[in-house]
Formats: sequence, C-alpha cells, structure tokens
Amino acid sequence: MDSYDSRKFHYTKPKTPEETVSAIYEELSITPLTDREKRPEQTIKGYLASIYKNLNDHHWADKNRREDRERSEGISLGTIGVLGLILVLLAANTNSDWEWWRTYSYFFFVMGFVLTVMFAAASMERSLPISRILKFNSAKVLCALIFSAAVIYASSQASGQLNSIFQIDGSNLPYTRAILSAVFFLKMCTPFLFVLALFAVIHGMVVWNAARNKEDVFLFPWNSLMFIVSSLLVAGNFWWLTHVAFGDDQIRSKAYKLAHYLDFSEAAYCVNSSSLEEERKSYLFFGQDQNKVLIDKKLSIQESFEQFVKNRSAIDNVYIPSKYSVVSCGPMQKDVPSEQASQAAQEGMDIRVFTQ
Repeated sequence: MDSYDSRKFHYTKPKTPEETVSAIYEELSITPLTDREKRPEQTIKGYLASIYKNLNDHHWADKNRREDRERSEGISLGTIGVLGLILVLLAANTNSDWEWWRTYSYFFFVMGFVLTVMFAAASMERSLPISRILKFNSAKVLCALIFSAAVIYASSQASGQLNSIFQIDGSNLPYTRAILSAVFFLKMCTPFLFVLALFAVIHGMVVWNAARNKEDVFLFPWNSLMFIVSSLLVAGNFWWLTHVAFGDDQIRSKAYKLAHYLDFSEAAYCVNSSSLEEERKSYLFFGQDQNKVLIDKKLSIQESFEQFVKNRSAIDNVYIPSKYSVVSCGPMQKDVPSEQASQAAQEGMDIRVFTQ
C-alpha cells in the first residue's frame, strides 16, 4: 500500500488543530500514482500536478504549432522567392529559339519581379521589429494616414502633369491619371530603398555568421541569402523604373502616349471623319456632360508594353503639339466637317483652340 492509500485523514475528519495541520500537510505533500491522477479523491498536490502537466503539455503543443506554422510560412515564402528569381533569370534570355518565349518573356519577367517584391516585402514584415510595431493600432492608423496622403499627392502630381500637356483637368483622362499616379507614388517610395538596404545588411550578417560556423545545409539561412539577391534585384529594377524608364526627362512624353493609348478615341460622332485627314486624328471627350471634344493628331507609334517601358529612342519621335482644337459636341450636333470647325474657330464660335 502506497502513501496515498495510507493517509491518516483519507476518510477521517480532523478534530484538533494539530490534526488539521497534519491533514493539510498530507494534502500538500502526497502525490497519487499516475494511474490514479484522475481519481476524484486525489490530494491538492495531485490536482496541482495534473494542472501543471496539462499546462506544460499545452505549452509544448502551442510551441510546436507555432514552429510548424513558421516553418510552413518560411517554406512558402522561400518557394515564392525561388520562383521569382527563376522567372527573372529565364526571362533575361531573349535570344531563345522559341518564338513563343520571345513573345512572352517580358511578361514572365514582370511576373517574376512581382514575386520577388512580394518575397522581399513579406520577409521584412516577418522581422521582429516591424511585426511588433504593426501590432499597435496607433502604428496602423499612422501608416494608413501616410499612405492616404501619399496617394493624394501622387494623384495631384499626375493631374498637374496631364494639365500641362492637354490644358484640361486631369480627371478627364482617368486611366492615364491612374497609371501616372502609381508612377509618382513609386517615385515617392524611393527612400524606402535605404530600409531595404539595411535589412539586406542584417541578412548578410546572418549568412556570414552561418557560413563561418559551417552550419548544416538544412539549418543554413537560405531565405536570408535569397533576400540579399532579391533586394539587389528589386532595388536595381525599382531605380531603373522610377528614374530611367519614367524619369523626369521621359515622364511627359510617356504621359502623352499613355493618354492616346488609353483615353483617346478614334472617332467622334459630331465630327465628320470621312476624309483622310480626319482619319489621322484622335478625339478626347471631356466636360461635365462629355459635351466637348479635344482633337489631336493620331499617334502613329505602334509598340508593345515592353517597348513602351524600355524604349528611349521612340520618345524623340513623339511630338507634343502646342495647341489643340476643342469642339462643342452636344447630343444634337453631328458630323461637323473639319472645314466648318476651322471656320468656326476663326469666328470665335463654339470651337476653341488651347495653346500651351
């Protein structure tokens, strides 16, 4: 018989203070056997031991779940990074014998670059300082306010650029303004490259420490190594996109081209486009009721998305006119010949000319 079954006050109620103290001592000192831990008459120490065991099991189970989740996130993140780097490297081979690959190589490059940006951004977000800061609601509100202010400022910059080109409000070219707003927003994000460089240095120190200690291949911080490569790729392409492809010397011409590609129309119901000269013009409806048409020469450049982003030689071939004809185009006005438009403009009627 063990000490648990031989307790003096197991079934006997203490009668004196000394017996009460002895009963308390038994409750706090005797632990039941393992197979009796769930018996209803176990001691206080037994209950405490069961509680401790359950808490300890829960702690280790929660720790294992957290480690499994972090490991799964790391594997998924690493897969995205590897896939992005592979697509970028493969897309760099533009001399392939496959016509299909040459046609869609830039699409795969853009996709790989987006995956690489996602990998770098998610890796920074998972870092301890940023993840802890983002837990505070005040930090989230501040980030939301800064983001909103940046979007509004970028939109105003895009509207101003379009107004300087076409002399009308930028809201009349919604698609062009949306893309230009994104471009100006990215330009404002250039200082974040220093933050990216700081994280790359930290990951470089982690990789250097692991290489110096000759870590096992399965314990080597491969994600840190991929972050360094990805950060170099992201920083280089980001700088090229914001300061070369859409640099200050090109943003005006590319905004003009974007407007013709996205917002201008090939015909206007109130302008006679039967003549050869009118077929070479583009039309932009604007105004509160879309009752005015801005007439411009049709853009003769035909290029793909890749050529639009990369080509610098085509920019010199873009002529931005210094004046535009604006025709009133109400519901009852149809087929206004270009000769009448010119005559009306000279007589100061509904047709006006904007000069820059």
